[in-house]
Amino acid sequence: GIGIAGLLGGLVSSTAVPLGFSQRSRQPDEDASTLALGILLAWTVMYFRVAIMTWLISAPLGARLTLAMGVLGAVSLSACYWLWRRREKVERGTVEAGSNPFELDEAIKFGLLFGVVVLIAKAAQVYLGEAGLYLAAGIAGLTDVDAITLAMANLAKNDAASIDIAARAIVIAVMANTLVKSGMAAGLGSAELRRLTLPISGLLLAAGIAVTLAL
Repeated sequence: GIGIAGLLGGLVSSTAVPLGFSQRSRQPDEDASTLALGILLAWTVMYFRVAIMTWLISAPLGARLTLAMGVLGAVSLSACYWLWRRREKVERGTVEAGSNPFELDEAIKFGLLFGVVVLIAKAAQVYLGEAGLYLAAGIAGLTDVDAITLAMANLAKNDAASIDIAARAIVIAVMANTLVKSGMAAGLGSAELRRLTLPISGLLLAAGIAVTLAL
């Protein structure tokens, strides 16, 4: 059940899952391995979701990102398998229902965020050049990866010469987002959850740096 929640949660918000599961790990009798598995599954979905989003808008950019997101996804899936193998059998529990991410107010918030990200990214590109775009991607990725992904996909669609820059910017945003979620698990979760997730986050960061340099 925790794994399924992580998978489905990752389709909508891979940030909400680690936030909720990290807080839950501090409760008595909660299995940190199972909760860590749910968190990692949500992260894994995010990597493949980003690749699919870019393919739908800009096939050349999607092709450019396939290897990068594939590497991150493979590392994350390997960690998921390791956690699944070591998980303990626990009794079923209850999970409180949260807010519905498909409601209109959530869509409006995302639309506003997307507009702000596009504006910041364009301004950074105009005034600071390529480095500014990477900086904007890193900042945007701290809160949400979908908005900057859509912005960079549209940039690559309208300007074929920007495909490499857009690809690096998306990977930077993804890694910034992963670091934030890792910080949630470390800061809000139990000591056992922190012990499990921090080394995996380190592996993902190393993989992200490698694929960014390879782009």
